[in-house]
Amino acid sequence: MLCRAFSEEEILEAIGSCESTKSLGPDDFNFHFIKSNWEIVGPNIIRTVYGFKSNGYIPHGCNASFITLIPKIENP
Repeated sequence: MLCRAFSEEEILEAIGSCESTKSLGPDDFNFHFIKSNWEIVGPNIIRTVYGFKSNGYIPHGCNASFITLIPKIENP
């Protein structure tokens, strides 16, 4: 299950569960910005997550904590 591709719904759910005042990185855009502008930035975020899944590459400047889209369950 941990090796399967993320769905767009799972990515949006993971972003929605993040505290809105947390900042992703040095650009200082917080999750409130991302949530309120999802129609604009969402496709780029989804492409970035899918790109990481397919080739293991994280674009320079991305905060690695953003890639914690693994479901949090008691006994994985």
